[in-house]
Amino acid sequence: MHFRDRADEEWNSTQKDNVIQAIADYFRASEGRNCAIFGISSKNLDEYITTEKDILKKYCKMPTTDFLID
Repeated sequence: MHFRDRADEEWNSTQKDNVIQAIADYFRASEGRNCAIFGISSKNLDEYITTEKDILKKYCKMPTTDFLID
């Protein structure tokens, strides 16, 4: 999970698609807009993970392509 203002979190679940959809649905209901969901095909996510050190440097490793869940 990527956050703009804090370090990223990694969650493991056998229900990944359901978890993502639930987060997107909650975001849409509470914010009135779609949640940006990023599809990354790389097996190594190091270049996208924002660490505590990155946050202190005010650096965010946000992917550049996204798609929105309907």
